[in-house]
Amino acid sequence: MKKYFLLFTILILLITKINLQAQPPLWKNFTNGINLHGYAEDSNLIWVVSDGGVETINKISGNTFFYTRANSGLPENNLTCISIDFAGNKWFGTSRSGFVRFDGINWTVYNTSNSILPNNNITAIGNDINGITWIATGQQTGLTKFDGVNWINYTAANGLPGNIINCIAFDNTGNTWVAANGGLGKFDGSSWITFNTQNSGIPGNAVYDIAFDSLGNKWLAIFGSGLSKFNDTTWTNFNMTNSPMPDDFVRELEIEGHTKWLSCNGVNGGLVMYDDTNWTIYNHTNSVLPVGPVAELFVDSDGNKWLRGNTTGPVKYDNTNFITYNAGNSIILDNVLLGSDVNINTNDIWIADYRGAVLKINGVNWTSYTTSHAVYSVRVANDSTVWAILDNGVAKIVNGNWTYFPMPYTVWCLTIDHSGIVWVGTFTGGLWKFNGSIWMTYNMTNCPIPSNTITALTADTANNLWIGTGSGITKFDNTNWITYNALNSNLNNDQINAVAADKNNDIWVCTNSGVAMFDGISWIVFDSSTSSIPCNWAINIAVDKHNNKWISSNGCGMVKFDGITWTLYDINNSRIPNLDIRSIVADTSDNIWISTDLGGLGLYNPNGITTNVTEAPINNFVAFPNPFSNKTHITFKTTLKDGRLMMTNIAGQMVKNLSHLSGNSIIISRENLTAGLYFLRISDQDNYTETIKLLVSD
Repeated sequence: MKKYFLLFTILILLITKINLQAQPPLWKNFTNGINLHGYAEDSNLIWVVSDGGVETINKISGNTFFYTRANSGLPENNLTCISIDFAGNKWFGTSRSGFVRFDGINWTVYNTSNSILPNNNITAIGNDINGITWIATGQQTGLTKFDGVNWINYTAANGLPGNIINCIAFDNTGNTWVAANGGLGKFDGSSWITFNTQNSGIPGNAVYDIAFDSLGNKWLAIFGSGLSKFNDTTWTNFNMTNSPMPDDFVRELEIEGHTKWLSCNGVNGGLVMYDDTNWTIYNHTNSVLPVGPVAELFVDSDGNKWLRGNTTGPVKYDNTNFITYNAGNSIILDNVLLGSDVNINTNDIWIADYRGAVLKINGVNWTSYTTSHAVYSVRVANDSTVWAILDNGVAKIVNGNWTYFPMPYTVWCLTIDHSGIVWVGTFTGGLWKFNGSIWMTYNMTNCPIPSNTITALTADTANNLWIGTGSGITKFDNTNWITYNALNSNLNNDQINAVAADKNNDIWVCTNSGVAMFDGISWIVFDSSTSSIPCNWAINIAVDKHNNKWISSNGCGMVKFDGITWTLYDINNSRIPNLDIRSIVADTSDNIWISTDLGGLGLYNPNGITTNVTEAPINNFVAFPNPFSNKTHITFKTTLKDGRLMMTNIAGQMVKNLSHLSGNSIIISRENLTAGLYFLRISDQDNYTETIKLLVSD
């Protein structure tokens, strides 16, 4: 009997374990990692930090993995620096959430609330041989020393050369060195020594990086003043006047044996090699480096040079070839996403990418429709036509083709009513109506609208148009105008930021004083004193199929209201990518899509995400260099089969059209292309299609 009971218990435990492992995640986070901020090496892994999170690259296989808010203990995705200590712990600095220690399992966050750290913006981080962590903080707050228990803060008042620290380094005698905007600092364990233009031969005070050669010489990257060598007695300076350096704006410095590698950040830019005798310059004229500055330089233990291109992610130079890697875990161009919508017919999600694209997610695949304009928001009509708000007006997208409608006023909002009429709200230009052929304008001179600045629009189930302004909200039934404001109703604030109609046709508005609901008779106000709304500045609202309201507050996260209970989602109790939420969309699968400012795209499902949109990189090809002046190399992750390449200019005119392509790479020569922006679209017989931007420069 005991034997059967034991077997039964083991079986139950196994089933429980399988069920626990099979639980789908509640959160996913999609980011872009082009804006790299640092590299570090641990065994066969290269660790890369960016404003899209952390990426690891296996030096042998080339495989990558991404850590974001959704699958790690990172307090935010925007990471500023990285250091790896002698025990293998990874230390990450963030832009506004302090710094993080990752031991391979646990993530520990240190910030101003649980330490004496003077500021949560981390500009540099380093670990010395004694296990002490040194942290440079922003807002001119200096340097902090942390031994695992005790904290000490240093500023210019007690020895630092300046309160803006760019780099922290350690020599082989145990001294700590800092590169600051006020010069070079050395700490011997008890006191600081400063070297600046007033007391030494250093050519400039804007010291950005430090490296030590095998003889103990200190080499400095000085922004605006070139390269400097200091042997504890003599200063030897190199600049454009006494060397072949392409410019004096040296930002990064690495030493490999007797060879110095520099990244130059000026107009000419480039990667510079100096072996104490000869200078070699790599730039867009003699290599596949992009035009302009080279940022983020790191030399690994195998002698590979890791860089950041202008429009690409991590770039490895193995002393023969330049190899590029995916930047982030999606094809979004920027982590600033300002608007989104759902196609009610297909459940496709459409995302406005600020950097110049409208993205479609069909549950599995991503499709990018690029434009030369910044994209602020997107709306999908009942007939699946997509409209986008641009920096110069609006545009319609049908089957990937853009039709542009330039407007004389800045566009703030757009909606399509149930009759297919497009309504556009502008800043100071009133309300615009488009019936497919004719534009009509409503403003304070020809209708009772209370303001010419329109901030929010929606059409309710009866096809009434609701118009938000800074002077209340107006209902327009195509004949009559009725305005509700703080003077004639219970509406507690006239600044309308968003408006939505729920399943009962009740109207919900976001204001600077919370959220208000109108049931056709009266207004009910919800604010931080009467509900669990974390902040009264409500930005956006979405209504899901269960009639739950999802509301974002400026800098305070997101709340869900089911009619009775308020549920808060912030960085302390969820994996929300960012507190600055600009748009929320609820699809028919109970997925909540969250567009953020600098946090990328978040996906949340309280029942677990079953949508198969992967967080694995899906960029199937990359162009490098980009921008380019002579030629660019297109490299494919998978083999192209009977592919076609189409290249168009910003006017939509075809400039290159190649067919029957195969293999893993092709070269595009500039030939007679004029300088400017182009769109490159590649497709093959496996129904793979992807579009990227190319920039041709002189």
